[in-house]
Amino acid sequence: MNFDSDALYNMTALMLNAMQSLISLAISAASIVGMWLTFKKANEPGWAAIIPFYNSYILYKIAGKKKLFWWYLGIFIVYFIALMVFVAALVVAVVSMDGINVRGAFSGSMFAGSIGIVILTVFLIIGAWVTLMVFNVLVSLGLVKSFGQSGAMALGFIFLPIVFWLIFGLSKNIQYVGNSENRVNNNTWNGGGYGNGNGGNAYIEGNYSDNNSHLS
Repeated sequence: MNFDSDALYNMTALMLNAMQSLISLAISAASIVGMWLTFKKANEPGWAAIIPFYNSYILYKIAGKKKLFWWYLGIFIVYFIALMVFVAALVVAVVSMDGINVRGAFSGSMFAGSIGIVILTVFLIIGAWVTLMVFNVLVSLGLVKSFGQSGAMALGFIFLPIVFWLIFGLSKNIQYVGNSENRVNNNTWNGGGYGNGNGGNAYIEGNYSDNNSHLS
């Protein structure tokens, strides 16, 4: 019996790639389902979960950080552009370094300029990334509080977002109660499409009615 080790290796690699693709697809699908259901609980369109950037806008809106979204968008654009410039400058630096001995001073100045751009973009990329991580923490805190949960639950969205999207989307015990942003805008927690879920009604019928009783 002939044993073709190359064929076995290729078949194994193909199977591993297929399994990896299926796992990635399952993870993406689970994240979308959890986000879709969570959005619907907050009286927002569930389909927004599949629209890039718009899903982030809805997330920031639910978390009471809608104004912060525009900063997030601007910093993300800076991060993306800096990353592209970094790659281009790095390629130019490598190419010019190989040609220094051939073209002399011209290649040397091009190499120095490219290295300067690389260093600058590295600082921009790191700064933007750290800022986006801070925004992620703030939005996670706002999101869990908008569903009446403790701030400790935000750690789940930071480190295990897929799992906690599913928990928030599927759990009947977790309902949207509103956020600080629409409380400031509406005072009653019952306007502009917020606070109409089970959690919101419970809040209005309980705490808000109690507040009215103190006034009488």
